[in-house]
Amino acid sequence: DNNAVIRTASGYITKKNREYGSRLYVEDKMLIVENEYEGEKYLSRIYHDEGFLKESFLPEDYEFDPQSGEMITVLDGFDIIEKNGFIEITMTQGQNTVKKRIGEV
Repeated sequence: DNNAVIRTASGYITKKNREYGSRLYVEDKMLIVENEYEGEKYLSRIYHDEGFLKESFLPEDYEFDPQSGEMITVLDGFDIIEKNGFIEITMTQGQNTVKKRIGEV
C-alpha cells in the first residue's frame, strides 16, 4: 500500500527530527544526523538508493558506501534540500507524494 509506505518514511524522518533536531543538516541529497559516542563523532545518513529509503550509521571518518545502508522502506522518490532556514523533503511512492518541512538549520 503506497499510503503505508509514505507514512513509514515520513514517520521515520519525523522521529529523527524530534530526537536530533539541532544536529540535522543536508549534504549530497542526504539527511545527516551528527552523534557523539564516547568522544567519537558518528554520522547517521538517511538517503534514497535503488528504490529504498536507507540509513547508514558510521564513524565520521569511515568511507560511506550507499550499498551498505540499512533499508527502512521501499520508496520511489526522495528529494531533500535546505530552503529558507528549513529542511524540505519530498517523498514519492506510486501516485502519492508527501512534502515535509522540518527543523531550522
